[in-house]
Amino acid sequence: MRLVVCLLAAATAVLRADTLSDLRSALRALPARQAVKLTVVQKGWDEEEGKRSTYEETFAASDGPGGPAGERRARRGSAARGGLREEGANWVRPHEDLLQEIADARVLEDRPDTWDGRPVRRLRLAVDPDLDEDARRHLKRAVSECTLWVAPDGLPVAWRRDLDLKVRAMLVFSMEMRLAVERRFQKHQDRLVVVSESVDVQGKALGHPFAAEGRSTARIEP
Repeated sequence: MRLVVCLLAAATAVLRADTLSDLRSALRALPARQAVKLTVVQKGWDEEEGKRSTYEETFAASDGPGGPAGERRARRGSAARGGLREEGANWVRPHEDLLQEIADARVLEDRPDTWDGRPVRRLRLAVDPDLDEDARRHLKRAVSECTLWVAPDGLPVAWRRDLDLKVRAMLVFSMEMRLAVERRFQKHQDRLVVVSESVDVQGKALGHPFAAEGRSTARIEP
């Protein structure tokens, strides 16, 4: 009986490894050569020490012979936003980010699930928290996971990133943060594109709370 249990455990481990390998293969097989253009609308707020700043932004994210690019269309609010070229690439070439994130991932769970009424595989992975050397040196807690809902063709329809950190440097500095990012994908021609994204952040640094929330949607232009 013990031998049977060991054999089943070994078979499950192989299955999980193959599932992750299939996902990597499907992402690498995307040519992502045909031109695409999205109109992205982002809304959100940042809050620190009780002071909240909001933003609302519309920009175009595109990819083609000249590579990924971002073009700002409209902007309101005082919250600072990141570089548009890099952000545009995140929307039109998300498979590159995913491949980097799961490069050294470890499977925590792999089970059947449904997404919008369709059968998928729910793949939960332990991933690197992507911290600099100084932060790693003072790390007290790090739970870093991502979950992917994978369609029968091997491509993800959705992804979620969860990060729970606690950093303490001697008795002077301490910081705790919880981050949750969710994205939905759509297959368009020879690539994946992001069609929606939500970001939620909560934390405390030196005893002062901070938080942020963002909601974004994208429309594929003809």
